[in-house]
Amino acid sequence: MEAPFKGYLQGSEVDGVVMKTIARRARELEADRNKVLAERLAELLNLFEQSDPSEKEVFKLILVSAVNDVHIKPAEIAQRFKLNQSTVGRWVLGETAPIAAARTAIADWLIERMKEERARLRKLAR
Repeated sequence: MEAPFKGYLQGSEVDGVVMKTIARRARELEADRNKVLAERLAELLNLFEQSDPSEKEVFKLILVSAVNDVHIKPAEIAQRFKLNQSTVGRWVLGETAPIAAARTAIADWLIERMKEERARLRKLAR
């Protein structure tokens, strides 16, 4: 007896085609996401480079963007600058801020990390 759907994909062939299509679409979506994130970081970095990070509000914006958008952990910041993690946590919440010279040094480091992340996302978006 001849198969009723002769010439069409059947069974595991259909599954394979579907899985390849899903995987391709997932890669496309991930590339699109990375492109959008890289563009957002580029906009933030442009804003930060035109601002004075020694100002408390600018510093807080840079810090919060680094923590929320680049996922730099307060513990990593604390370790890098030999601080208590609770101190960095208070900065993130806006309860306190370091002195102006420290704000500039910390902000410069955070901006460099954000640039690295932007470059990484751009590469993944290709």
